[in-house]
Amino acid sequence: MMKCPASLLLLLRLFIEQVFAEKAQLINGTAPTLCYLSPYSGNGCVLSGDQWYYNTDTSSCKMLSRGSCVNGHQLFRSLSMCQKTCHTTSAQRTSSLCLQKPVGGMCSSVHHAWYFDARVQVCKMFDYTLCKKRLNFFVSEMKCEQICLPRKTPKAYCSLPPVFTYCRVRKYHWYFDDSKNICLVYPTHRCGKNSNRFRTSRDCMKRCSYHRSAELTRTMEKNN
Repeated sequence: MMKCPASLLLLLRLFIEQVFAEKAQLINGTAPTLCYLSPYSGNGCVLSGDQWYYNTDTSSCKMLSRGSCVNGHQLFRSLSMCQKTCHTTSAQRTSSLCLQKPVGGMCSSVHHAWYFDARVQVCKMFDYTLCKKRLNFFVSEMKCEQICLPRKTPKAYCSLPPVFTYCRVRKYHWYFDDSKNICLVYPTHRCGKNSNRFRTSRDCMKRCSYHRSAELTRTMEKNN
């Protein structure tokens, strides 16, 4: 019997869930419960990229590669927290916590999807791997709005192709790239012409991307 790839099973499950969500929406005219859930469920699997661990071979703190699915106690939310816990002087002993290896492995490459941010009532993009169980999960920005904002006409914002025009004063010179889940800047003397335009990278990521991705992008900008 031929086995179905995990990605195909995931898409099938997503389609079925959204069909039932649409039926519920038509009955009462309100957003289904899944629109108010976190894009990740607590299944003990952490999407790395904003996690650090202490590497005993190099005696230094390292960031876990993106796309890894990890468990274990030897994980830190920031470089400074890892260094504070695990870096020692000759008069100190390294914490036993730092000597443990993080348990993990590559589940899949990083994919992109959309989720509904109930706090601000907009749809945003987030990164995921196949090891993580997803609930508030949509294949497009328009589908997310259609299900979670049933009383409004769906309208693309962050997923709009960037369109720019000439401008002397660059007010709206950032746009969201939905193929990479990052915000990019227009060329010099070019400003955004449609709804996919923002004054700053921070404003762009805050509107269009899940906050973990926003933190990663700010870190990348500082390093470049």
